[in-house]
Amino acid sequence: MYKKIAAVTDEKAADDVYEEIEDRYGDLPAPVRNLIDIAIIRAYAEALNICEIAAKGNNLVMTFEEGRRIDLSAVSEMMNKYKGKLLFSAGSKPYMTYRGYSIARLNEVKNLMKDFVTSAKDNVTPAKEK
Repeated sequence: MYKKIAAVTDEKAADDVYEEIEDRYGDLPAPVRNLIDIAIIRAYAEALNICEIAAKGNNLVMTFEEGRRIDLSAVSEMMNKYKGKLLFSAGSKPYMTYRGYSIARLNEVKNLMKDFVTSAKDNVTPAKEK
């Protein structure tokens, strides 16, 4: 089952895994839902050239791969949508900071990443092409 969770690349695949686990074992406990959400977030991050996601205090820091293209118009759109919660730093290792993160708000992070992929849809690399 862990292999199926790790292979999740989008919401549809996640829904399939949710259904299979519920059919076999009943209601999903929160830690299992979190694990599936993290798999979705990982897939979105890969498509956006984000190489690291780390919780630092109440912030979630998403670091972009060095030397890879960043869709700055999508970053700008996301900063406008998530006013005050999302910051971007364009240094030698560009990163975004999502403020006010906690594991209880994992669904928010998943939605943020989904919105970002949608905003950058012309500039994302599907996970299988990397």
